[in-house]
Amino acid sequence: MIYPVKVFYPDGKLKKIISSKVITNRTWRSLGCTTASYKEPSLSYLNEQKQKQKQNEIKCKYCHTFFTPRFKTTIVCSSKTCRQSYYRLHGAAPVMDKICIVCLKPFRGTESRVYCNKPCLYQKKSRATIKTKKGKNEIKNIKNHLGR
Repeated sequence: MIYPVKVFYPDGKLKKIISSKVITNRTWRSLGCTTASYKEPSLSYLNEQKQKQKQNEIKCKYCHTFFTPRFKTTIVCSSKTCRQSYYRLHGAAPVMDKICIVCLKPFRGTESRVYCNKPCLYQKKSRATIKTKKGKNEIKNIKNHLGR
């Protein structure tokens, strides 16, 4: 949107005010466009747009507030808690019982997770050294204990 421009004399007095309509028409003419003169959107048009937005409002499935979605497939409002709860149910990777490859302790994590916590992650011992240190039988016993 272009705002009206005030033109002043050198002594600081107001010479004239150029409306946004005139500025927009001059801009389009300078670009070589000979379209009909620019019209400001009327209040009725703006009210129609607000009515259309209200018609498009839907109810969030988690917090039950009304919002206007950006896309047709949107079903959750933009609040952080609603998005998190939706992705925990639908988009998140499933959580399962796993065994840390460093300390051999059971933990719950996604399929790609290998270590139980940060100290084990920083140690990053290879699986081969763990097997020789603890023994293959102990790893199998822990797996059997978890029901795998």
